[in-house]
Amino acid sequence: TPTHLAPGQTLTIERSEATNADIVVYDPTGRQVSRVYTESEKTEIKVPSVVGVYMIRLTDRENGDSWTEKIIVK
Repeated sequence: TPTHLAPGQTLTIERSEATNADIVVYDPTGRQVSRVYTESEKTEIKVPSVVGVYMIRLTDRENGDSWTEKIIVK
């Protein structure tokens, strides 16, 4: 199920342990709109201010595991 957020809202991403990770936000065309490098269990990222559908991909830089989630900004 996609996550619904307001433009410019902050999204908190929590992980079970602190590891080096990349969090990338992509627009519907696949263009990267933001990227965050983190080493903490809890990371806050600002959602794009333009209404639309975006994909967030988190990749663990240590073991290569990743997950992707759809967010809808409205």
